[in-house]
Amino acid sequence: MRAQHYFRVMFTFCVLLALCGADARAEIISRIPGDFGWRKSVPLHLILARDVVEDLDLSEEAAQKLRQLHEQIQKEVAAERSKATQSSPSTPRPDRWVRVSPWDDSTLHLVRKRHTDELNELLTPQQQERLYEIHLRKQRKATDTLCDSEVAQKVGLTSAQRSEIIAKHREVVRAEMDNVKLGGKYTGPSSATLEDRCPEAVMKILTDEQRQAFERLQGRPLKSTAK
Repeated sequence: MRAQHYFRVMFTFCVLLALCGADARAEIISRIPGDFGWRKSVPLHLILARDVVEDLDLSEEAAQKLRQLHEQIQKEVAAERSKATQSSPSTPRPDRWVRVSPWDDSTLHLVRKRHTDELNELLTPQQQERLYEIHLRKQRKATDTLCDSEVAQKVGLTSAQRSEIIAKHREVVRAEMDNVKLGGKYTGPSSATLEDRCPEAVMKILTDEQRQAFERLQGRPLKSTAK
C-alpha cells in the first residue's frame, strides 16, 4: 500500500512538473509584436523613469504631479477593467502568439483622454511630442515597433512590406515551437539566432526613404544615453 501511495504521489508530482515546464516554455517563446498604442494617448507611464524626467527637463514638482496623475489614472483604469470583466466575462482573449503591450488597452487610452486638460497643464505640446518619440525608443526592439499599425502608416509601409515583416517575426516563433516539439531532432536555426538576425532583416525590407522616416519618428536619443 505504501508503495502504491508513493507511486501515486510521484506520478502526480511529475505530471504537475511537466505541465509547469510546458507553461514556462510557452511563456519564453518569442511572440509576434503587435500594436503597442503609439499615438493613441499620451504615454504617461514613461514619467516613472528618471531618464525621461531628465530628458524632458521637468522640475521635481512637475514630475511628482505627473506621477500622482499616473497613479490616479491607473486606479480608474483598474476599476473600469473590473466593470468590463464583470459585464462581459465571455469576451475573447487576444491572440496568445501576439505580444500585447500593457500600455495598449482601449480602457487605458479612454481614461487617459479624460485627463487631457490636466496633462496639457503639466506638459507642453513639445514635451508630449517628445514622449511619443521616447515611447518608440523604449520598446523591446526598435524594429518591433514597425508592426504597430500607426507606425507602419507613418513610415509608409505597403501591405506587402507589413506581411513580410510579420513573416520575419513568425520565423522566430516557428523555430522555438519546432524545437519544443522535436527536441534534439530539431536541426534548424535556433530562435535566438533568428531573433538576433531579425532587426537587420526587417530593416532591409524598408526603402532608404522609409528608414529615414522611421529614424525621424524616434527623434534623438535620450539625454542620459547620449552622454
